[in-house]
Amino acid sequence: MMRHKLQTTADVLTPPTVSLLSFLPLILPFSSLSSQQRILKRYTSIFWTFWVSGVCHIMMDLWTQISWSETRAMKFFCIQVLGIILEDSVQEAWRRGYLGPRSQGEKGKDGEEEEKNIWWGRVLKVVGLGWTIAWLVYTTPIWIYPGLRRAQAGPKGGLLPFSILKSAFRQG
Repeated sequence: MMRHKLQTTADVLTPPTVSLLSFLPLILPFSSLSSQQRILKRYTSIFWTFWVSGVCHIMMDLWTQISWSETRAMKFFCIQVLGIILEDSVQEAWRRGYLGPRSQGEKGKDGEEEEKNIWWGRVLKVVGLGWTIAWLVYTTPIWIYPGLRRAQAGPKGGLLPFSILKSAFRQG
């Protein structure tokens, strides 16, 4: 779920990281990969993609006067890899039957199995959306806080040059 929303950025950043990884045959031999090697290749590629994105966002932070010591862009983007690993682990545990019902594919009466699969698909989408929202709510403040703090210290003391609430509650 998390990867789906970030696909455009990944499409731009992944090819250079895969090319970089192809120069490391001693570390990651790509011919006849075992399942462990495929997993290592996958997460290394994901890590480097998010790392490059973190570097780009650090440059943007520096451009907006957030100092090198204040920026937390790299921490935020590298933590997203942990979120993807956690998400993949839960999905794999579910697929293997360690979590949830083992008998997802049982034969039932006419159309019963199809309805069950449609229902489970919807439940899993809602769970995936909830996971993505919860993860981003938990991790985003790590990255956003320095910029918010700087905006609050600005000339008008807010993110925007106006406030709807301030004018609504103004006395007089």
